[in-house]
Amino acid sequence: MPQDETNHEDELIALVAKGDERAFNQLVQRHGPRLHALATRYTGSSADAEEIAQEALFRLWRQASTWQSGSAKLSTWLFRITTNLCIDLVRKRKRQADQSSADPPDLMDEQPDSSTQLAARQELELIQQEIDTLPDKQKMALILSIQQEKSHTEIAQILNSSTGAVEQLLVRARRSLRQAYRRIK
Repeated sequence: MPQDETNHEDELIALVAKGDERAFNQLVQRHGPRLHALATRYTGSSADAEEIAQEALFRLWRQASTWQSGSAKLSTWLFRITTNLCIDLVRKRKRQADQSSADPPDLMDEQPDSSTQLAARQELELIQQEIDTLPDKQKMALILSIQQEKSHTEIAQILNSSTGAVEQLLVRARRSLRQAYRRIK
């Protein structure tokens, strides 16, 4: 982000700290869609993503007065909050699923319009299942890299990790997905 935009965001945050709703709305419009996209991709649910994005932005509203200009980019801070909220939600759901004896949902489309489309859907579902089984940090690093087009340095800041660790997370995630894809094919 150019320095002018960073300075403008710092000004907006200062206004938000004083309760300025227009400044907050500008930040919501700027960052909300990307936070929602990240959360949707990670959780697989637009409704969950909406709640997560709202919570991340609500934290911005509540904590604007503690913002320290120059410590990190606002987008990095918001992505870190969103990442943590996503991971927390998925872990909570996994614990609940482990405690519940309910059958897993049927992921197959009941009425495919052709065998080719059915096969493609099945393959995508299997790949998504494999992505969902990746360890949390690998899954988030992969989503941030591919969908959000974040650099390794930005991902490291979001995950509070080193660039080398992020590179290893991505290597492991991609290796796991390649192996899974070979099993599918």
